[in-house]
Amino acid sequence: MAKHTESLAPFPAAVQAFWNCNGPSIDSAVKTYTVWLSDCGRVQDEALRFLRARLSEQLQAAAHFAACKSPTEAFDLQVEYAGKAVSEFMAEGKKMLELCGHLAVQGLPKQA
Repeated sequence: MAKHTESLAPFPAAVQAFWNCNGPSIDSAVKTYTVWLSDCGRVQDEALRFLRARLSEQLQAAAHFAACKSPTEAFDLQVEYAGKAVSEFMAEGKKMLELCGHLAVQGLPKQA
């Protein structure tokens, strides 16, 4: 049976630098990433909340469309729901930009 004779390549400089970090550096990184991941969770929670709300709205819209008695009534209802949906998407976009903006500056040094 053949024996494996290749040796592992030496660690790249970046990996070696990581292992040489001191305790305070690692503690600082852990604290920063903990806050950052927590904020990422807030963004995800908001996205899921909005998705649930939109799906609920769409189910209600489908029920209302099914109850329409004329094409004119259906068209008016469609215009109403479309306007409301666009408004909600715009508001949600603004909220998500604010959350992501907060996330982007999290951990940056304070300006004097």
